[in-house]
Amino acid sequence: MIPENKILTSNKDYEDALELERRSFFEEAYKIFLNLLSNKVYDYGDIAFHCGWCLENMVQGNTNEIISYFRKAGESASDIKCRYNAFFRIGWVYLQLKDYRKSAEAFKKVVDISDSFGNDIVQNAMYWYALSLESLGYYLEAIKWYGIVTDICPSLNPESRRREIGCLINVGLYKDALKVCYTFLNPPPGLFSRERYLELKKFAEKEIKILELSL
Repeated sequence: MIPENKILTSNKDYEDALELERRSFFEEAYKIFLNLLSNKVYDYGDIAFHCGWCLENMVQGNTNEIISYFRKAGESASDIKCRYNAFFRIGWVYLQLKDYRKSAEAFKKVVDISDSFGNDIVQNAMYWYALSLESLGYYLEAIKWYGIVTDICPSLNPESRRREIGCLINVGLYKDALKVCYTFLNPPPGLFSRERYLELKKFAEKEIKILELSL
């Protein structure tokens, strides 16, 4: 049995670490989370995630160590949202390293273990999974996932359509690409940035001129 005073001390340490993390004092927070990692009062996966997150935000964070913590969190956290958030972070780290095969694997893991496609993290994972596939040259598979994101996520809808156009052109589906280009003549969805949508619209209009001449 764990003494009550140890539990109280641990709880205070945990809350202090969370507050330091919230205020972006990642190095200080990391030291506390690291000490709590072996404390069985807490969920190991949750603490591992915080260790990874703090390291990721530290200037001298070690990439392999960051990925290791997130992988431990993804595999052992009791909270499913912590698990797929951990795999999302792995995907993001690999994406920055331009290791698209590994980023694709991690983002797909988010989708595979998710309990709802309505979650922002899951929807973003789908988008970045598609982009990783596109970067690997798997254009047809990327088109499929961009289409899914377009259908279920208004905030990523225009960006997905823009990426889909490039994929369609790369596989020679010019009529389909033109069809998607025309959709940018419609107003942007929801609260999507009007400034960014104007940039995407200009891109689509440029592609329309090229595609119409080639068809």
